[in-house]
Amino acid sequence: MVNHKKVYRIYTSLNLQRPKKTRKGRMLQTTKPENLTQPQYPNHVWAIDFIFIRLSNKRKVKILTVEDLYTRKAIKTYADFSIRNFQVIEVLQECFSEYGKPRIIRCDNGREFIAHQFQRFFAQQRISQEFIPPGKPFWNGTLERFNESLKYECLYLHSFDTLQEVRDTIDTYFVFYNEKRPHFALNFMSPLQYERSLGGACSKETSASSHKEGHYES
Repeated sequence: MVNHKKVYRIYTSLNLQRPKKTRKGRMLQTTKPENLTQPQYPNHVWAIDFIFIRLSNKRKVKILTVEDLYTRKAIKTYADFSIRNFQVIEVLQECFSEYGKPRIIRCDNGREFIAHQFQRFFAQQRISQEFIPPGKPFWNGTLERFNESLKYECLYLHSFDTLQEVRDTIDTYFVFYNEKRPHFALNFMSPLQYERSLGGACSKETSASSHKEGHYES
């Protein structure tokens, strides 16, 4: 007999994933739409989105995720019971201070992302915005993959009683994902290993200089 704790230790040591159910009878589009920019270098295209989980008392927790689509690096995660427009802006400002500004930010048509306050913020920061059409989240497949990993490799393995427990657990997974988790698309390197292999191309100075040159896409 093998108890669940030993199974979990083996599961985590091998970086295994929980099998996901697939929908039958629907063919998903696998090619990238022409109107979306293919990321060409670090800090070129970021993506932002929300996922949701529930505490043991059934209260819903909203989680904002931000990812660099070129390096697959998780830029930021933020969890709260409610996330308003100004909170999204504050989180992005923290990201800009730490990593530099991206050229493009990709998101869906959620009300947080299409609000006038959000549009003004992007214009002030000279960052272009790309939208995913409603009902087609698979057009943003890289971030969707990160969100699935966060849910199936972290959140769904725990039962949470408080918001702080959610935040602490996500913080631990955030470090593991960026520093240790191998990615097939990155030649089985972690995002930070891949970033280092690029020779520091993701530095804030590089990103800042690209903006000073007037690179802005409307």
